[in-house]
Amino acid sequence: MSVDFPSRVQRLLALYEQRGLCKPLTYAELIVRAQRLPQLADMYMCAEDPLHQPRRGDPAPPTLAQSRFNQIGTLSQIQICNLFGFAIYQLGKLRDDSRIAPFELQMLLYMYEAKPRHAPLSNLGWSQGNFVIWLYQDLVQRYEIGSPEQARLWLMAMQRPRSEDLLGRLRVGVTRRFTGAFNKRPATFYKWISQNKVSNQTSGLLLAKLLEPDSDSGYTRGQEPDFRRVREDLYGLARFLHKAHEEPDFDEEFPAPELDSFFALPMRRTRKYHEQQAQAGLSANKGKRAPRAKNTTEKG
Repeated sequence: MSVDFPSRVQRLLALYEQRGLCKPLTYAELIVRAQRLPQLADMYMCAEDPLHQPRRGDPAPPTLAQSRFNQIGTLSQIQICNLFGFAIYQLGKLRDDSRIAPFELQMLLYMYEAKPRHAPLSNLGWSQGNFVIWLYQDLVQRYEIGSPEQARLWLMAMQRPRSEDLLGRLRVGVTRRFTGAFNKRPATFYKWISQNKVSNQTSGLLLAKLLEPDSDSGYTRGQEPDFRRVREDLYGLARFLHKAHEEPDFDEEFPAPELDSFFALPMRRTRKYHEQQAQAGLSANKGKRAPRAKNTTEKG
């Protein structure tokens, strides 16, 4: 599958943005949405599935009526707990909880909505440390960092890099980008890398879903997806949630270390730097304000 072809989760997020559904989710809303997963599974890969886009030459997908086998059901409490890594006693408290759910829980829901099936068994057991080394394997190879264990030791280094220390700057870029995707502090990264286990069940399920191919054959056989596709899915989820929570732009706040332009950025982006960037953005958009107002009026 081409990396350029948008994945199901990328198509889902684009659809939600188009429909004005880019907003934070509470625990209660998340559980209600989870109850609808059997309905999404019923239309999965059918003609009524808005995320299914057959490639040229593929047979036309069946209609929902042609492929239906099971009756629409609702998930039990135990099934919902299994999907999200909850303990059974937690569900009663979270069902009416109006607090905003953490990023990883919201990400996991979107992954289930894009691919309404359980996390593949072949992908369970990954730790955040192994995942981040696999996710940035192109950097490990490009800069000849070495084996996965040597990459782990490199990522665990704590010293602050100087401007000429490109590997150190790269390490900080990976740290900030990866933890920023989950709205976590960079200090969390050392714990993730040093421990050879996942931090909690929810994170383990999320990693398994991120590693899950879109295709049924890839899902069944546990085929390893293209790491660039997985990385872009994670970035897409992070961009969506940062926008939903009215956080600073994800790509601006946490530049991608795999891009050639990464080392052209200042090491420490001070308040003055952010003010200059904001002023540059205002200047660039100055001539576009009138047309936007006109379009808004027409829509209204």
